[in-house]
Amino acid sequence: MQSTSARLVRSRFLGWILLMATVSTTACLVQTEVVMLSQQQYEPVPTSSVRVFFKESDVLFQYERVARLNASEIGGCGSDINAFCVQREQFIRTLKGKAGELGADGIILGAGGGAQLGAVAIRNLGVELHASLAVLPFRDLSVNDAYQYFGDGLSEAVLNALSKTGEIRVLGRASTFSFDRENRDISMIGEQLAVQYVLDGTVLVTGSRARVTASLLNAGDETIVWSETYERGIGEVTAAQLALPIVRGVEAGIARGAGEPLVAPTPEEPLVVPSTTSSTADNSYLLGRFFWNKRTAADLQTAASHFNDAVGTDSTFALAWSGLADSYILFPPYGVTTISAQEALARAEAAARRAVALDGTLAEARTSLALVLHAQWDWAAAQSEFTQATLLNPGYATARQWYAVFLAALDRLEESLAVVRYAEELDPLSPVIGGWVALVLDAMGAQDEAAEQYRKVLALHPNVDFLHRDAWLHSLRASDYESAALHLRRYLEITGSPMATRWPDGVQNEATREATLQEIADATAADYKMSTDLNMILGNEEAALRLLERLLVSPVDFGDSAGQLRVYVLDEDLRGSSRFRALLENMGLT
Repeated sequence: MQSTSARLVRSRFLGWILLMATVSTTACLVQTEVVMLSQQQYEPVPTSSVRVFFKESDVLFQYERVARLNASEIGGCGSDINAFCVQREQFIRTLKGKAGELGADGIILGAGGGAQLGAVAIRNLGVELHASLAVLPFRDLSVNDAYQYFGDGLSEAVLNALSKTGEIRVLGRASTFSFDRENRDISMIGEQLAVQYVLDGTVLVTGSRARVTASLLNAGDETIVWSETYERGIGEVTAAQLALPIVRGVEAGIARGAGEPLVAPTPEEPLVVPSTTSSTADNSYLLGRFFWNKRTAADLQTAASHFNDAVGTDSTFALAWSGLADSYILFPPYGVTTISAQEALARAEAAARRAVALDGTLAEARTSLALVLHAQWDWAAAQSEFTQATLLNPGYATARQWYAVFLAALDRLEESLAVVRYAEELDPLSPVIGGWVALVLDAMGAQDEAAEQYRKVLALHPNVDFLHRDAWLHSLRASDYESAALHLRRYLEITGSPMATRWPDGVQNEATREATLQEIADATAADYKMSTDLNMILGNEEAALRLLERLLVSPVDFGDSAGQLRVYVLDEDLRGSSRFRALLENMGLT
């Protein structure tokens, strides 16, 4: 039987279902609602009286929300959430084409059939689109920023809890944590992230007492919608326990702004469920996540040490086991050699399975296990875990990002693009997510769109090495040698290579280009992404195949990088060769 909240949402969003059924090319997800709506009559709305304005991201958020509610009821499509993402991608592309103009601020439905279609949908919707929110990292006002890790962890706990409700579109961590911690322009942040509300806060520790202040602000005029201060003794509460009253305050503030109450969660579905009651274990966990997010070899080892301390203090702390798995799975790609790749993968699997066994409702735990299974080339099991993770927390952008990589491994590029596009909506300033959008577009043959995506992402992140690496290979394949040299130079400068002048100059000079590219290919043989591409550009198919055959021996040696194979190896001759197909067969990808 449907819950009261589900019935309420279903009744509110019938209009969106009608619009989706009209423009979508795959209607199996909405067939039940179409039958219901076909039995009702709707008065036509004159197009001349309609000027509908809304954010593209809000349209897609509502689409995802409705599709998720109907997942268990409509047959024929199963519960694979990426199918919804593909439909959403088709929906918005059709909407852009039929319903008007996409500008910098959103979609405007103008005159004609598009406006008529949109007007009927809005009329049947009957309510405003739900709120959007950016949760900024709580600033540490203590001496020497000694408790910034606690402020970050508290912000993440609030963000994760609110993203699970489905009532609020919550922006992801990479985007909200990218702004200046000291000089915050709330209106600018709201405009850049296209959100209505911003949650800001501070942490001040004096002696044995901690004071936390949280403020919900209207991003348009910076007025305070809700604010509260909490004082606790150090060690009295965990970040998750403190997040609960903040989450309730945010929901109450947004509900007042909307003029109607939000549907409260049932007792069986609390917003924040502390994974531990031990403040000592929680403190170690927060330190672990703080260092894990820095993503360097040294910081990942420090993170693993803190996560080990956390589970040593509380062996039932599921989130800490998940964090430990996430650390070990990243050891090989980030160059951690203190343990072998085989040992790192084994430890990651043990930690991930422990996390899921302790709490199978944690999206983080399911995502950790999905990553491990992906690295082991267990595609069916990984698919199941990714699906559960995205259903458990639709707002967890990291799960969708890694799911998109997984889908690309299976050559499901359209789905990969749709899933990562939604991740980008959740976390629009993430360089990893933005870069993956460009890679998938390139793999799909949309080179102009890929080039534009690289320009957009690099404008936001001009000093991210892997973005320049991928952009230089894209430019090289397009024979844009000036851009290729520019991106290669920045990549080498950022990574501290002594070749930051000679190699780019050699690529730009036609007389030295071929010899320079061969030199780079030979020098970067350990990086299959670059070396394979360069060898194919040079016509060295045999060298490229030998490189891949040496690397693609077992999951231990290659791990989850297999998920990137079909977006980095783009040469059609190479992909069509019998030896390449044999490699895919060995990986279980045929």
